[in-house]
Amino acid sequence: IQEKGIVIMYFVSQYLGGITGGLLAWLIDAESTGVYPNVYGGDESLDIYGDDAGLLLNAFFGEFIFTFLLTSAVIHTATDKRQSG
Repeated sequence: IQEKGIVIMYFVSQYLGGITGGLLAWLIDAESTGVYPNVYGGDESLDIYGDDAGLLLNAFFGEFIFTFLLTSAVIHTATDKRQSG
């Protein structure tokens, strides 16, 4: 059985991570937050290159940021010496 402080810290970290992820999604595209993401949403104001390249770049950078955050968390958790044993 783990200490109560560690369990509480785990819950707080999970909630803060969820809130941070939501805020990052909102910063990337506030109008589509809470909606199923679609690269070709028809919003011409985001299409700065005229051939959907701007929308593809937005999607690429969004995927890059969130994939980096996920893999960073997994790697740092899996390689932490405190997890051995």
